[in-house]
Amino acid sequence: MNNISLPQTLVCGYFDSNSMFRTVKTSPKRISKCFEIEYFLEDGQTTYLNSETLPIYADHILIAKSGDVRCSRLPFKTAFLKFSVEGELAIMLENCPEYFAVFHKKQILALMHEIIALNEREEKDPLMLGGKLLTLLSIIINDGKYEQRGQAVNRQLMYRAKKYIEDHFREHISTTDIAKSINLSESRFRALFRDVYGISPHKYLTDVRISTAKEMLWDTEIPLLEIAEKCGFGSQQYLTDTFKKSVGISPGKYRVRYAKKYTDEVDIL
Repeated sequence: MNNISLPQTLVCGYFDSNSMFRTVKTSPKRISKCFEIEYFLEDGQTTYLNSETLPIYADHILIAKSGDVRCSRLPFKTAFLKFSVEGELAIMLENCPEYFAVFHKKQILALMHEIIALNEREEKDPLMLGGKLLTLLSIIINDGKYEQRGQAVNRQLMYRAKKYIEDHFREHISTTDIAKSINLSESRFRALFRDVYGISPHKYLTDVRISTAKEMLWDTEIPLLEIAEKCGFGSQQYLTDTFKKSVGISPGKYRVRYAKKYTDEVDIL
């Protein structure tokens, strides 16, 4: 990790094909001149990368390299980054899959928004912009490693399963329910999910619930019983036991500790 350099000549933004291509069905062919990363914001038609045809799905990343031939069937909406980079970071990006479903979609989308906003400023802060860009690329590269663990058909099934978890975690769902949603046996589903994402579906379900509970704990007006019900834990005791096992402290102590981060005076040196 001795040759990590910041990306250069960053161009980024949002693109809605409906605003530019109103009378054509396919965007013009073009050749990428640098790295291009696209985060598709909604389901679309298909995109073409060299000789490969790829379906456009929301929360999927496409990574194109210099020299790649590109075009897409319309419509599609995307957030994008274009930049040049050399050294070890370039090698990491070269080794990433060309197209994959992201695992940390909330973090990636939030960072994309921040980077685009920072890059639009007349007086840019290169340290802040560079730090957020490296963080984003690190998450994308690591999500790409999850992708490489599974075959294409398994990736699409597991993406559907992951989305089912994210849409239904507030309900009392089990791994059996998730497996049924994609027409797989529970044992096969558990094996494929771990193969693609590196963790069990139960662990991911718990992580989503814990993450949401943390956000609700930041609002000190919400009772623990209500948080437990809204996050799918079923009871306050189950929330407390699961939270403590995952985070290391109880929800109540977490709430107090979070509040003290603002109110306490801290010696920095």
